[in-house]
Amino acid sequence: MSANPFSDTLYRVPSDEHITNGKTLEWPTTIYIPIIKTVAPVPTSAWSPSTTSTSASPTSTAPSTPPPPTTLAWSAADLTYLLTILYPTQMSSASMSISTHFINPHDLFSPVEIEIVLHTECPPAPRSAYAPTAPIGTGRPKSRSLLAAATGATPPEARKALAHRILQDLGPEILHCVEAYYQLLADLHGLGTVALVSLCRGIEGMRGVGEEEWVGRRAQVRAAGVDGGWGVEARLEGWLLEGGCYELGPWESSLLRAAGMRRVERECRREMYGSAVGFLGVVVEEVGWC
Repeated sequence: MSANPFSDTLYRVPSDEHITNGKTLEWPTTIYIPIIKTVAPVPTSAWSPSTTSTSASPTSTAPSTPPPPTTLAWSAADLTYLLTILYPTQMSSASMSISTHFINPHDLFSPVEIEIVLHTECPPAPRSAYAPTAPIGTGRPKSRSLLAAATGATPPEARKALAHRILQDLGPEILHCVEAYYQLLADLHGLGTVALVSLCRGIEGMRGVGEEEWVGRRAQVRAAGVDGGWGVEARLEGWLLEGGCYELGPWESSLLRAAGMRRVERECRREMYGSAVGFLGVVVEEVGWC
């Protein structure tokens, strides 16, 4: 074998009495490398967000925010999202569950029933409640209470009926209050760090306000008709005055956390709360409370 491996025979057909012509495969002396030519840019398609602008670059990859849906399909995610908005504490602590079952399990076309059950921890029984001869217990089970239930021919229809029943039980005033709450959170997370720290100092100053001054200021805010069209400072003050002194601590903690976030993190929170407001707006329109 020579020192140059590229000049050696890679494979040789062995000679045999049944083979008349022998062939030798040698390493190629010339290798062709293809040259990729430039291709014209692909035009934007009909669904591309850049087609609405004549000056936009065809290679632009800027993300587009989809418009809020005008109607809901009432999937399992839609119902869970609505419950998370209305009952964030219960949903985050797994104390609320959704049960779906057929009314007649033996009928394939049976109507569907959906129930929302609230689980409550029972206080432990005192030692005096147990007798020395009683078997060892494993504790009291969780108390279950039915929050709402509805039926429908299909699962989406049952979820829609259940959602409307929950909203009708709450009423339009509470639902609009929840919507204003998330809108306030969205606007607060759209502020800068300096403005958030300034609001925290204002909340700290409200701790020293007496009851008479508190009631008088609340009457002034009510008379002024502070609503969603006012600035974020006036809306926050009105919310705190209506909620009472116990609202100061949670709101101050929320503002301090927002002030400690980076601008990108606050923007993500603002979009999250804004999406909740848009979803509630679609639900309110669907129920007919606009």
